[in-house]
Amino acid sequence: GDVVDGVVSVTGRLDNVIVSGGTNISLDRVEDAVRTVRALQDAVVVGVDDRRWGEASVIVTTAGGDGLLAIARAVVEAEVGPYARPSRLLTVEAIPTLPSGKPDRRACRELVVR
Repeated sequence: GDVVDGVVSVTGRLDNVIVSGGTNISLDRVEDAVRTVRALQDAVVVGVDDRRWGEASVIVTTAGGDGLLAIARAVVEAEVGPYARPSRLLTVEAIPTLPSGKPDRRACRELVVR
């Protein structure tokens, strides 16, 4: 959540949850964990349909590099749990944004599924 003038507001959206392997996973929690990796501070985590798990999370980021997915998966496993590990990482030139400047999650998801 955000704290403005000492007031905490919950910024996580109720719809930002996927069910992977029968477990509810907060994409906000996964994203917060992924963003603790220095190279992945701009990362957006989106949910996609997955044949094996029902749904899976995918990291969308401008960062590239071998091993980043493995590092992010390890961090998410430690912070959120093994069932929440992102299935893959998509490197893009720029994160799509809304007019507000916030990440456009729908556009990020469309990049992943196309």
